[in-house]
Amino acid sequence: MVKKSTPFRNDPLKYVVKTDLNEKYDFKNIFVKTVRDVLIDNSVSYKEQEYLTNWIQTAGNIFAQGKVPQTEIESIIHHEIIKYRIKFKDRTEGFTKR
Repeated sequence: MVKKSTPFRNDPLKYVVKTDLNEKYDFKNIFVKTVRDVLIDNSVSYKEQEYLTNWIQTAGNIFAQGKVPQTEIESIIHHEIIKYRIKFKDRTEGFTKR
């Protein structure tokens, strides 16, 4: 095996963090119900995806389409990212520094 140094991350599996959102939040109401409501809203755009059968795909990022950022989901995601950054704040590799 050849080991190569990268400025992004040398040992990426050391930086994987598993968080069970079901344990920390009311996942069904905060995530499932909110996303379901957003996806049935007529303002969400969809596009064809040849690799999906009997499913649909949103066109672009639903977070950028206006509805999801106005929910508790955005706050939770930001909170979990902040916790991740704090956990690895003393690391010097590119991924955690930026």
